[in-house]
Amino acid sequence: MRRRRKQKLIPLLMRLLMPQKTQLTPPTKKGTITETDYQSEWLNLKFTPPETVVMNTEEELESVMRQGQSTLEESSGMELGEDALSGTVYEMMASSVSGFPNVSLVVEDASLENMTVDQYFLAAQQMLDATQMGYTYSEVTDAQIGGQDFRVMETSVTINDYEVLQKYCTRKQGGKFVSIILSYTADTQTEADEVLAAFTPLNADTEAAPAE
Repeated sequence: MRRRRKQKLIPLLMRLLMPQKTQLTPPTKKGTITETDYQSEWLNLKFTPPETVVMNTEEELESVMRQGQSTLEESSGMELGEDALSGTVYEMMASSVSGFPNVSLVVEDASLENMTVDQYFLAAQQMLDATQMGYTYSEVTDAQIGGQDFRVMETSVTINDYEVLQKYCTRKQGGKFVSIILSYTADTQTEADEVLAAFTPLNADTEAAPAE
């Protein structure tokens, strides 16, 4: 259980380490989470979890964020203020009943207005390298998820002799970085593919917002 909980905190630690803008972009309407799905009009995305995947509640999302901030404070020796996560919104999280795969969707203000997704990935790699956990990275590729264009960075990290694979699927929309973060293992690749395929357009007749 400890290994699984620590693994879920990795995306949040990256967000906490990224610099935040002092002037936030206009707020967007947060999506809605139910026991059966997640829906966002702004993103025009819907997530219907596969049979073995469970939606996390809003309370569980807040708990993960608090755990992540506490973990970062312990590892860095720094005390973070209440606004440490300013500009970052955890839209949803869902987890397999066995722990892997699990997925989260995060919307974050761009720290620099003209920063591209690839530049964001480079900054993220520097932050992840600073954890000294031994991350490795793949070449960035393109993918369509839920009818929208994403850039994808794949990572691998070993936690307690257990290899965790991750896909950071990110697009820039409305001055914000939208990231679908999928975590899985080599033996749960098929289930991980099913989780990504569970993201579909909320309104099929609505044209996806162009990636920036």
